[in-house]
Amino acid sequence: MFGRRAILIPTLTAFTLFHLGQGLAQNMSTLIVTRFLSGFFACAPLNNSGGVIADMWDAERRVAASSLLFTSIFLGPTLGPAVAGLYVQLRMVAHSASI
Repeated sequence: MFGRRAILIPTLTAFTLFHLGQGLAQNMSTLIVTRFLSGFFACAPLNNSGGVIADMWDAERRVAASSLLFTSIFLGPTLGPAVAGLYVQLRMVAHSASI
């Protein structure tokens, strides 16, 4: 294992396993701890993503790839609650229409 791969594989594995722990949590303290640890292990891939993009694309296409990556990083937490709320509202409308 060379370069960023030595950091990315273990941290993404831990990130995935702590998400599994969130799904299987039996109480609130377990949920809080596993959410914290999954966020902690998500930092390394996020910090190394700029270098990964620099390795994968040449200078002309790197601008579009970087802008897409960083737009998704900022728009995910911004649009996530609105999209989830719309989804729940539409599901409730479909559920009440079926009754």
